[in-house]
Amino acid sequence: VLDRLNRARKLQEMKKNHAESSMTMARAALDAQDFATARREAEAAIRMDRREGAYLLLADIEEAETGDQGKVRQLLSKAVRAPRDPAWVADGVVSERWAPVSPVTGRLDAFEWRAPMERLGQLIDSRDDAPDAPAVAIEAPGRPAQEESVEVIDHAGPGGETAGKQAENDQDHVRSVTAQAFAAAPADAEAVEPAQELARLPDDPGVDPDDAAEKSPRRFRLF
Repeated sequence: VLDRLNRARKLQEMKKNHAESSMTMARAALDAQDFATARREAEAAIRMDRREGAYLLLADIEEAETGDQGKVRQLLSKAVRAPRDPAWVADGVVSERWAPVSPVTGRLDAFEWRAPMERLGQLIDSRDDAPDAPAVAIEAPGRPAQEESVEVIDHAGPGGETAGKQAENDQDHVRSVTAQAFAAAPADAEAVEPAQELARLPDDPGVDPDDAAEKSPRRFRLF
């Protein structure tokens, strides 16, 4: 283990300030239980090239050194959102080792050292950057519906008033027609006198003067 750590240190001296050199040094230090060196090199790799493997390596160091599951989950969530590590890719196939031909099409020299295509989770995260556009489209049709309901309530009041006015106009029209009918009657028609009784309202029959004369002395007799 210590021999692997020394070889990793020599490789790092040959290629300084490179993410791969720091990652190799961090893995060798983790195997040698040198957590301070492993953490330092893993954090340096993240600063130089933010990638999935660096966060996963830092999560392994955190779990081996402190066992803090909260920090481990935090680092794993960052690893999910980080770009993937470079690998050998040919026609959508990711391989850990280089091959002369593509396993899909058989094309020569098809493998390339590059980062694989982004996963679906990162595409969803990128769409979440602008969540306000659909919200505005949903709120827009809601406002006219409320305005229409208010208009229906406002028209209810005037409708009742117009109905009452129409009823009053009908009564006035009936009265005017009745008056014109009596005015157009011939002069010798003496039977028009009962019209005075018809002129009385049905709910107000009036007081008979004979009944009033009989009741007045009876009331005074009580005293």
